[in-house]
Amino acid sequence: MLRKYGLSVDNVLDARIVDVNGRVLDRKAMGEDLFWAVAGGGAASFAVVLSYKIRLVPVPETVTVFRVEKTLEQNATDIVYRWQFVANKTDNDLFVRLLIQPIVNKQTGKKTIRTSFISLFLGDSNRLMTVMNRDFPELGLQKQDCMEMSWIQSVLYWANFDPNNSTNVLLDRTYAAKFSKRKSDYLQTPISKVGDVDIGITHNGKNSYSEGKVFGEKYFKGNFDRLVKVKTMVDPQNFFRNEQSIPPFSSKKM
Repeated sequence: MLRKYGLSVDNVLDARIVDVNGRVLDRKAMGEDLFWAVAGGGAASFAVVLSYKIRLVPVPETVTVFRVEKTLEQNATDIVYRWQFVANKTDNDLFVRLLIQPIVNKQTGKKTIRTSFISLFLGDSNRLMTVMNRDFPELGLQKQDCMEMSWIQSVLYWANFDPNNSTNVLLDRTYAAKFSKRKSDYLQTPISKVGDVDIGITHNGKNSYSEGKVFGEKYFKGNFDRLVKVKTMVDPQNFFRNEQSIPPFSSKKM
């Protein structure tokens, strides 16, 4: 869904990065291949991005957000399964993100899975309810779950701030160290209700290229080899990396 409400090569006009050699580069200096990679062509494992210059698009005066949570005991499996058939086909003004987390049920003390459906809709709550009742009634969204606000307030909401706060809180660069392990999956074919969503990681060793190819070709399809070529050109030692980043060709020969 990155390209529905996020960055893509088409709407990023320029960028400033710090490359592996410590140089600050803009679009002209970095070249079009690297710009393509950091502006939505693939993964953020090529450089440190300092800024983007983006093309703005109009948004309505009122947008609507909601967050609905379901556990396994609340039929989460069936709802997630249905979401896969809805997310990319529903009204183009609607974005519904799915977050799946293990939790401990406070009532039973047992581990379970919680699914969170977090949404931004470019319109008011009445039209949102019409869309949801038509396309995704399985979620059971209620009018009281919806919060109307301005688009800039929704930015605060998605950044986990009170949307009634001043936008100045976005300038607070205080960082609280948090450690977590996450995986995201980009799918073209829905997963069955009993399907394995773990498609692998790399270990930054001699097999990093072959390991990366397993998930890389599933994530990026025909773009994977092009991304590897860019990675090899700008970061052959794989300094910028994570467990599901683009490997350089050199790692195949380590």
